[in-house]
This record gives sequence, C-alpha cells and structure tokens, in this order.
Amino acid sequence: MSVAGFLLTVAGLYFPLAISPGPNALLVSRAAVVEGRRYGMLTALGITTGSMTWAALAAAGVGVLIARWPWLMWGLQAVGGLWLARVGWRILRAPSVAQTPRSPGAMPEATDLWRAYWRGLSTCLTNPQALVFFAGMFGALFTPEIPLWLRWSSVATVACISLTIYQLQATVFSHPELQRRYLSVQRGLDRVCSALFILLGLKLIWAVAQTVAGA
Repeated sequence: MSVAGFLLTVAGLYFPLAISPGPNALLVSRAAVVEGRRYGMLTALGITTGSMTWAALAAAGVGVLIARWPWLMWGLQAVGGLWLARVGWRILRAPSVAQTPRSPGAMPEATDLWRAYWRGLSTCLTNPQALVFFAGMFGALFTPEIPLWLRWSSVATVACISLTIYQLQATVFSHPELQRRYLSVQRGLDRVCSALFILLGLKLIWAVAQTVAGA
C-alpha cells in the first residue's frame, strides 16, 4: 500500500468515530452551549490530545499487549465506566447557568480553562468507543513493517481530523441563539445528558464484571 493509501485508510477508519454521537461529542457540545466558545474549544483540544494519545499507543503496538494480557482492557474499561458515571453525576449536580451568570466581556479564569481541557482529555482517554477502536481495528493497521515516520504521520492525521471536527462543533454550539434556547430547557437537557453518561458508565462496568466472572 502506498503512503497516501495508508493515510487515507487511517482517515477513513477514524473519521466515522470522530463524527459519531458519543461521550466526546456530547461533552464538547455541552461545554460550548453552557460555558461558551472558549470552553468548548479547550474541551475539544483536550479530546484531540486524548485521541492523539490513543493513536500513538495503537501505533506503538498497544493492541498486541492487550491481546496478550486481556486484563489490561478490563481495567481500562472499568476505569472508563467509573469516569463516565462521575461526569454524568457532576452534570446532574451542576448549578443552573442562570444561577451562575458570566459577564460577556469577562475573561475566563485560567483554572477554568485548564479544567475544560482536562475534562476533554480525561473523557476521551476513558471513552469506551475510543478504547475499543484504537486497541482493535485501528491498532491492527500497524504491522511490524510500518516505519516509524508513517506511524507518527498516522497520529498527526488523527489529530488533524479530531481538532477540525471538535473545534467546528464547539463553534457551532456556542452560537448565541443556541445558548438562548438552551437556557429555556436547561434542566431537562442536563438530566438527559447526565443519564446518558451514567448509563454508558454503568453499562461498561457491568460488561467488565460479566467478562471477569466468565473468565
């Protein structure tokens, strides 16, 4: 396979994951519509960093390690399930935007921006969709004859796709009209968002428990 063909294969595999609805997309959308464009973009940057981390691990052969020691996958899935459930609980407990207004001209605190970045990074690293994808289908691309420079080019390809999609999503969902509409139905949407995170987390934990019990 040519270099261009290999990178197109990488892009073709990753693009559907990046645009599919899931914890990453849900988190960026909510950060942008609730907290604004800066926070949505920092969350998107965190998710991109997480995607790059997963891609680098896949390129380095993490799939081989997981195939040899399946308990690594179980452990990562359990941690991911707990983290997603925690994110859902925090969304449920978060105060109303109307109760914590931000002045339009106010500069965000550095700690808040770091928190948005960390939230995106940690959610991506514990995202079960990303875990299964990068450890399985994506990792299978990197056979021993693939040179190091092409592996890093693949990581860069993932980074470009991730950054483009999630930054665009943050820009769209930070539109003032969407923010205004969100305020009118905030509590209901937050409950739905929280329930999705918690259910995903509990489902993942339950799947790990069944796998371990049957091993």
